Amino acid sequence: MSMKKVFAIVGCLGLIFACGMFTNAVAADVIEIKVASWYPPQHPMFKEAYEPYAKVIEERTKGKVKFKWFPGGTLAKAAQTYDAAKTGLADMAMPMALWTVESQFPVSTVVILPFMTDNAVQVADLYYRAFQAIPEIRKEYGGLKVLGFHTTELVNLDMKDAQVKTYEDLAGKKVWPGSAIGVKCVKLWGAVPRLTKIEDLYMSLQRGALSGCAFPWVALKAFRLTEVTASHTVLNFTAGQNPIVMNLDKWKSLPPDVQKVFEELAPSIGLLVGKVFAKYGSRIEGALKKRGDFIYHPTPEEKAQWKEKVMPVYQGWVKQVTAKGVDGEAILKKVLALAEDVKKNPPKPAAWWGKNWQE
Repeated sequence: MSMKKVFAIVGCLGLIFACGMFTNAVAADVIEIKVASWYPPQHPMFKEAYEPYAKVIEERTKGKVKFKWFPGGTLAKAAQTYDAAKTGLADMAMPMALWTVESQFPVSTVVILPFMTDNAVQVADLYYRAFQAIPEIRKEYGGLKVLGFHTTELVNLDMKDAQVKTYEDLAGKKVWPGSAIGVKCVKLWGAVPRLTKIEDLYMSLQRGALSGCAFPWVALKAFRLTEVTASHTVLNFTAGQNPIVMNLDKWKSLPPDVQKVFEELAPSIGLLVGKVFAKYGSRIEGALKKRGDFIYHPTPEEKAQWKEKVMPVYQGWVKQVTAKGVDGEAILKKVLALAEDVKKNPPKPAAWWGKNWQE
């Protein structure tokens, strides 16, 4: 073989090697974010909130960040999302089902005390603002970086067949309460709270082991519970807290410019989720009404009676957090004032949401 051919072969091999090194270097520069979500992939939040959020982050970081999704509990089920994010099994929990570990976040639950807000946008805004204003809330998230503040929709009472107009109609009914606050509310209304895994709700309702559940519209549809419920009392009385969190070590590993992008979106991602819930919740309620389901909206006077019956939940919350060395009365007073301001001054849509969500 001539020396010319040898040099040509060596040159080609060098070029191939250099290209490989370049490709590996580029791949190494991409920050993969492994995201655990307990929501099923068909949930509208993915298409209209989570995926646009991820796309904006990828665009604003110029491709430095890529999201790898594990929806539907494939990496961590709802009750596992807190541990998954804290231990690093997942880089992010989107969302973290705080409602499954409420006992570890007693101060945070102030924002979902019954009838504190009227809809999911309001409670997301309240959640964000309370987190910023109250150090005792921020302290509860040690070991995590909170990147968004949303909840489920506010929940209603969805019954297999019983028609509920007043809380007296719940007497003795077996109800899945959804959260610790839900447990207290349904007890005070005279129902019997029955806890079961969210994955087992369908069968429990179908077989009559449960009379009903405290559930929001969109999740009711996503978990196919519309197939086993036919009566709905629209109370909007509490919610399940679903913060978006990142493992703290993962967060600290991100370059400052990438961290800035995530933090810029923190105030508005929860509001967008609330908008999605409102849009689809209204559609689902309309479809169920057309189907012939019993749907009851209590009058303001009736709703005041429902609220009055659960006011001990407020007193219990103050007592609970005060026993932990926290000034519960002062925090409740501050959050009640924030809630009133949230109702009077709704936040404006964020530009990154796109034209579909502009008012």
